[in-house]
Amino acid sequence: MKRIMRRRFVPSYYNRELHNKSQRLTQGTKSVDEYYEEMEVAKIRANVVEENEATMARFIHGLNHEISDIVELHHYVDLDELMHQSIKFEQQLKRKGQIRRNTSSFNSLSSKDKSRKEGGLIINERGHG
Repeated sequence: MKRIMRRRFVPSYYNRELHNKSQRLTQGTKSVDEYYEEMEVAKIRANVVEENEATMARFIHGLNHEISDIVELHHYVDLDELMHQSIKFEQQLKRKGQIRRNTSSFNSLSSKDKSRKEGGLIINERGHG
């Protein structure tokens, strides 16, 4: 019955879009825990079945660089341990004030770096040079 209902009422591209979303998911401004939960929900909705190693690789790839760079240097056996370590490193970075608030690389540049990126023209907040 479910199969018939899905074939009739769910667009053919819907599952493909869910799968793509689960593959492109990144942490961004979410906490590690929120990112993990969103990844799990996307995986269930898209009906993704994958090896534990593939899930861990996707999890690390979607983490913010400050966290993934540290996590990759440590040993972990399963996804639960990987997530626990990621949360622990995120908390340490927050205490030290080393987590970027904005995930856009352009917005996180200093004004000096922005002026170099914009060809030497310094633009203030109102857009005037």
